[in-house]
Amino acid sequence: MKIRDKFKPQNALSKGFDSHIEGDVPFITNGFYNNGIQGFVTPLPRERIFNEKAICVSAFCEATVQKAPFLPRGNGGSGLIVLTPLVKMSDSELYYYAAQINHRRWRFSYGRMVTSDRLAEWDIIEPPKGFEIPYKPTDLVPDIQKKTPVSIENIKEIPLPKLCTIERRYAPYMNQVDLIPRRTPYVTTTENNNGIAMKCNEDPLFEKGTVTISLDGICGTAFFQFDNFIAGEKTAVLRVREGKNPYLLFYIAAMVRLRSWRYHYGRKLSMGRLEQMSIPVPVNKTGSIDSGIVKKLVENSYGSNLFEKYKV
Repeated sequence: MKIRDKFKPQNALSKGFDSHIEGDVPFITNGFYNNGIQGFVTPLPRERIFNEKAICVSAFCEATVQKAPFLPRGNGGSGLIVLTPLVKMSDSELYYYAAQINHRRWRFSYGRMVTSDRLAEWDIIEPPKGFEIPYKPTDLVPDIQKKTPVSIENIKEIPLPKLCTIERRYAPYMNQVDLIPRRTPYVTTTENNNGIAMKCNEDPLFEKGTVTISLDGICGTAFFQFDNFIAGEKTAVLRVREGKNPYLLFYIAAMVRLRSWRYHYGRKLSMGRLEQMSIPVPVNKTGSIDSGIVKKLVENSYGSNLFEKYKV
């Protein structure tokens, strides 16, 4: 059986992500990160929006299952191919077929990309009768809590060094550490896994309940750390100056991350630039930080229930 016997291959038709304004429709791009969702946009005229569940396949043979509606990346020579089922399929069936496509990724590269004509002729195996995946994808993420309105009356720009200490230390390189037992997280500039690249047998350099800021790679990437850890010279570590206030620190991390667009390979986020940064913070009538408002803002954020789970 061929893919064309089960799906209708269609080439995506859209402009680049940066050509859109923010909206409600997922914009799908290459890769598996965030299931291929680069962001949420307002589609432009004449772009091809898909209004039924389908499999998106990148030019490098990365297949993701998408719920409708969605807008796949279509500009350039490596736009997505969308496989729309010819008959109604369950989520389990779609994931079964997507897994078979991903199993062939090794065959493709920048010099030999997937095309819709080539993809249509692939042999594919139907799932066994009654096949069900052992879990639902929604089981892998926390429930999104209901948001509550937050009224902010006063905002004050506060220099980052007045809010927290900013520290950087030199740790052994990853190829120099002992790996067994794997007990201490090693935080780097990676964007995945909360910044943790590996675990190793080294004594921690920093305590949990702090925030790591990437000074390289995607500069300004910020993560709240839930375990004692080590980090190298390309990572800054923030700690609130007064007591332990994870909500304030999480808020600070979010504000730093919102400013990450200012930095790139040619203009990296240095310790000096980080120390010169100021962020807007809710304050009360006396000009002091309104911790209650900060806490409410953080509690409205996805994943804030982790503070209770880890009891930082």
